[in-house]
Amino acid sequence: YKVDSEDLALAPGEGVEIKYHMAKGAAMLYAWKATAPVQFEFHGEPDKKPNKDYYESYELDNKAGRDQSSGSFIAPSTGIHGWFWQNKSKKEVMIHLNTAGFYDSAKMFSGSPVGEPMEIQDPK
Repeated sequence: YKVDSEDLALAPGEGVEIKYHMAKGAAMLYAWKATAPVQFEFHGEPDKKPNKDYYESYELDNKAGRDQSSGSFIAPSTGIHGWFWQNKSKKEVMIHLNTAGFYDSAKMFSGSPVGEPMEIQDPK
């Protein structure tokens, strides 16, 4: 069982992704809040994908965007699960994410398809 807290700054037009590696059936509680509406998708990719572009979408708002979301999640497959946020506004947007659950690692994707390992940090 782990807890994590991340603070992100998105410049106008910038997007970022944070995903947690979870086993099938593992649970996570989450809450994120932004200083302005951002477009987002909560989605995941199984470790064993049927094809290289395969992913599962759990929640999507690519129109008006939202400034917060929270809930509980059960991983439908062993793999990486998390959020993509994009700032379509003309001002910087700050996002604060808190998670708690059964995951073993986290990665940030900001342009690289491989992702950069992230240190899991205690809640702030």
